[in-house]
Amino acid sequence: MKTTQEKAVNAFGALNRMAQKPMNSFTAYKLFKLKKALQDPVDFQIEQEKKMIAGLGGTVTETGQVVLDAETMRKFNEQRRELNATECEIDREKTEIFLTEIKDLTMAEIEALEDFIEWKEK
Repeated sequence: MKTTQEKAVNAFGALNRMAQKPMNSFTAYKLFKLKKALQDPVDFQIEQEKKMIAGLGGTVTETGQVVLDAETMRKFNEQRRELNATECEIDREKTEIFLTEIKDLTMAEIEALEDFIEWKEK
């Protein structure tokens, strides 16, 4: 499936947040497989952002904060928007999951995963 870097990274983050939520084993396995399929675009995003920061003369703190002056930060954010819009290929079809299979889903999680999961009502 084709998607964008931004959608893949956001979905990966949502899956990380959902990892400790109660769900059955079959649903957990489906989400695990989706997370694995999203790993390559996430790794690519991280590597490209590191290159952009280094190319602009910046650094990243131990907590992950980007250190750049205001003007250079604007340049970084512009480059990052372009990277986020880059198309990528995910080796996975949309996964069907019933909303009742996962406890306490947030609207943000549902939204982040809408391109990758076919949410079903029971």
